[in-house]
Amino acid sequence: MSFRCWLKNHYEQAPIDNLRLGQRFVNDFIKESWPELFYETNEYEAIHMIVMWLQHYHYHYDSLPQKVSRNITDDYNKEAMK
Repeated sequence: MSFRCWLKNHYEQAPIDNLRLGQRFVNDFIKESWPELFYETNEYEAIHMIVMWLQHYHYHYDSLPQKVSRNITDDYNKEAMK
């Protein structure tokens, strides 16, 4: 999926699920915590942060990384086992 296609999908989904741009990118592609992007409200700044991340990790705009799979149930079970 290209960045442009992902961005188009974001703008189609945003009115429905109310996710911010950075929030959606973190949810889709980032395995670790990235609160600066997750909570960024300025879309231009969020795009800049995303572009810098893509360049840093050698991704191209026409080929984003695979989406991160998140299993909330597993996270919940890990916490319950403590």
